[in-house]
Amino acid sequence: MNKSIFDRMVAPIKRKISRIFSVGILKILDNSGYTQLIQATFLSGEVISDLRRLQEYGFASFPYSDTEVLSIFANGNRDQGIAFCIHDRDKRPIDLVEGEVAVYGPDDINSNQRIHFKANGSTVIDGSNNVTLNAVNNVNINSTKKVDITANTNVNIISTTGNVSIESTAGDVIVEAGNTVKLGSGATAGVIRAGDETDVNAGHKHPISVGSTKVLAE
Repeated sequence: MNKSIFDRMVAPIKRKISRIFSVGILKILDNSGYTQLIQATFLSGEVISDLRRLQEYGFASFPYSDTEVLSIFANGNRDQGIAFCIHDRDKRPIDLVEGEVAVYGPDDINSNQRIHFKANGSTVIDGSNNVTLNAVNNVNINSTKKVDITANTNVNIISTTGNVSIESTAGDVIVEAGNTVKLGSGATAGVIRAGDETDVNAGHKHPISVGSTKVLAE
């Protein structure tokens, strides 16, 4: 068999193989059904619609248009395609080091919006706006060492139906303030421990913590 005959015989197979994998550009995404459907453009202006986009269990995203789409087509049939990877060059974080993982959002490139599993073993959650944690039952924060809560303005701990308890099973409970510590009208002596007693409104006396000038009963 000469080469030209062989080439003609295998040409359809080569074309099918070359058409199995394709990289295109996402144009439209339909997120309304059980499976996302996308429209993408490929080489030579080829437009393919209703490509199913399969996502990993537990992960969901709605990518921007004009991102890159890697698709696979069964037997090279362009009517039977699945999009299984979408890549956004403009949004992808580029500050990771070897071994790190980040789940990132659309604003990460500007001001960090991600869950970052760092190479040193720490986990960092960054929010470019609000970060909200909701639970139907309990929220537990456990640490074998220290828990720090830092805010530039206010820190509010509010209970709408029950008590607020601050307890220490092995040491003192210390409340420090740069100016004034205020206690509600139902406050009793001994709530704040450390230092000498200081007169407060209504004639009450309370032990005062360092860093404050007054303990006020409202």
